[in-house]
Amino acid sequence: MYWFPCVEVIVAVFLIWLMPKRVTSQEMYVMWLVMIALTHTFDLFLAVELKLYHLGTPKPDWQATLIEMLLPPACGVIVMNFMPIRRTAFIMYLIGVVLLSDCTELLNVHFRYVNYVHWNIWYSSIVYILGVLYIRWHSHFIRSQRK
Repeated sequence: MYWFPCVEVIVAVFLIWLMPKRVTSQEMYVMWLVMIALTHTFDLFLAVELKLYHLGTPKPDWQATLIEMLLPPACGVIVMNFMPIRRTAFIMYLIGVVLLSDCTELLNVHFRYVNYVHWNIWYSSIVYILGVLYIRWHSHFIRSQRK
């Protein structure tokens, strides 16, 4: 159950280490912390309170918590790093990121790390679209504060 998201974490962290950096270490640090806060808040509300899905086992466990503290932030840093500036390129990038996110989520469903109760992939697609839009805004906000 946990082996597939652990592989995803290793690949994502390795990607961050190897990727050509277009963002500063401060931007990566801030994005990492913001992504932890957002994913924990949303998962707490949607998974624990509303019981729409669960990660790992039906009850919260340390393995799922650790994965949630590593995987979404790593993906957020990668998305922010490669995000294009031009609007037309961004729209294609957004579509690609959402499709890749949906595919990896479906693999996590297949390997029983993500378990839908009253959730489906279409809801996730909307969340991913909003997430990428937020990362775009957040990246712009962070950079505008440095001037």
